[in-house]
Amino acid sequence: LGKAVAPIFKPLGYDNIETRVGDGYYGWPEVEGGFDIVIVTCVAQHVPPPLLEQLKPGGRMVIPMGQP
Repeated sequence: LGKAVAPIFKPLGYDNIETRVGDGYYGWPEVEGGFDIVIVTCVAQHVPPPLLEQLKPGGRMVIPMGQP
């Protein structure tokens, strides 16, 4: 999903969107400054604290929550 949507943004005029594919449970330590918005595309039992910590002040996260 992340790879499929990445090329859609530029033709729409969005040049400040970055997509990442992988296990983001532990956040993305190589990212400095954090994220404005995080959209998680897999279900989680809870919000991963490291990923939550990477949100900028006032940032937003969309994450599906549920039980296995």
